[in-house]
Amino acid sequence: MAEVAKHLDFGGSSFSYKSNEGMGFALVGMFSIIETMMQADADPQAMAALKVARNVYEQSGFKAISGTGSSSFVMENGITRNVSMAHYWPGKDKGFMWELIGGPEHELGGLKLMPANTTLAMHGDLDLTAGWKWIKAFMAEQDPAMAREFNTMLTQMANENIPVDELLESLGGEVGMSVVLHPTKTVKVPVGGGWKVDEQGNERFVPETITLPEPGLVLAVKVKDTLLFQMLGGMLQAQGAEATDVNGVKMLTIIPPPGEEIPFPLSPTMMKSGDYLIFASTQNLAKEVLDIQAGKSKGLAGTADFLKITAGMDLKGNHLFYLSPHLKSMGLKLAEEALAKEREFNDPNKRAAMMNFMGMFAGYLSHQVILVKRMPNGLLMDNRATGGGLMSFGGGGTGTVATVGILASMLLPALAKAKAKANAIKSVNNAATLVKGMYGYATDNDGRLPPANQWCDAVLRDVGTERVFMSPQDPTMQDDAPGKRSSYAMNAAVAGKNINQLPPDTVLVFECPLGWNGSGGLADIQ
Repeated sequence: MAEVAKHLDFGGSSFSYKSNEGMGFALVGMFSIIETMMQADADPQAMAALKVARNVYEQSGFKAISGTGSSSFVMENGITRNVSMAHYWPGKDKGFMWELIGGPEHELGGLKLMPANTTLAMHGDLDLTAGWKWIKAFMAEQDPAMAREFNTMLTQMANENIPVDELLESLGGEVGMSVVLHPTKTVKVPVGGGWKVDEQGNERFVPETITLPEPGLVLAVKVKDTLLFQMLGGMLQAQGAEATDVNGVKMLTIIPPPGEEIPFPLSPTMMKSGDYLIFASTQNLAKEVLDIQAGKSKGLAGTADFLKITAGMDLKGNHLFYLSPHLKSMGLKLAEEALAKEREFNDPNKRAAMMNFMGMFAGYLSHQVILVKRMPNGLLMDNRATGGGLMSFGGGGTGTVATVGILASMLLPALAKAKAKANAIKSVNNAATLVKGMYGYATDNDGRLPPANQWCDAVLRDVGTERVFMSPQDPTMQDDAPGKRSSYAMNAAVAGKNINQLPPDTVLVFECPLGWNGSGGLADIQ
């Protein structure tokens, strides 16, 4: 307890300590109980899975932890310091989980890869080479059938010229990600809409949008050589990436084709600068990273917000997590705007109640930094936050993982719903364009609509591109298969009819993948 407590703060808002002695015996006992139950069922596959789980636990290094503790303390500057310690006795840290985490603490190279407007960042040690070696050795020790299956997979990768071992050996043991949200630049993203009647009495679909800060993304992988850059670079150049030299650094940039509807700037760029292979969502973002590496800019590390939250911290470590003060405010503002567009939250009191509920979780997203250090006697996590912080609820690292899981589970369905609505809007727009093509054909053919078995060919000239026939809601359109394809079908009942004699609510086109020049009716929809 003393070894753990000397890293923690007394006299704050919370303090906890737990000895892990006996925890290993409890888990072994649990495995034994499960094994006894499975033996009664005589299920060989279940028994094999249990053996794998037991072996993973035995080799993980979890048993090396002798005790854990955490504390929270509000410092004089008003910032809360949350500290968590997982202690092991020196030399006892054996197991793959410790190898993956990294070696002794060091200067954080990731700080020179984070742009000034970084809103969320994660960068740290990850020894994938050690992990891969452990997996191969581990699989060789398992059930013979499982080992043979794994070896078959390795053989297949070798036959397909995938140099897994060489690629992993070329990695430098660090990975990172920075999400950039520009506080003063905004973009509008479609999230739904509805049908409305205009002044002329025509019904049309009116999309709804939400306003977001202009996003950007930087991914970084530390490398020992150029193997990965050459391999990925060849693939990008085959896709039409343009090569540019910026101060001696080769950039490969994919320029979106003209006419593509992209709600925010996008020019994916890859480069190798220093010891890092860097991917950026735009070329300008890649250039900003180069300026930081060259010392022309300090990036995130030089901002007032970062300097405030890290005041007094020794920024040597193994892992760094950062959330800017803008994330909480932007998240709540976005949530309120999104709720206002939902029919079930038209009542302002109901909307306010939901916002209050969401505000309860907003403390997790307060301005904060988490620094993880691998020490000779344990793993230390130091969290500084202007609010509660990710580590102030639930005891350190476990609370952090749980909180991130909760937030992700809340956010991902919302993102999926937004994407689905955006795809629905695009599909409606595609169908509207095809209908305009039919009107164009009818204008040139005495008001007659095209034949059912030729309608796609007939309207292609007026719509201008085959992409209009491809719906983002159609999973069969996700590949690049050759040939003309259509996610939409023509109403066979109107083929060859005079468009001026049809009722105004007649369906001309509907989404149903019946192929190029496909047509049908209600039975196909059903």
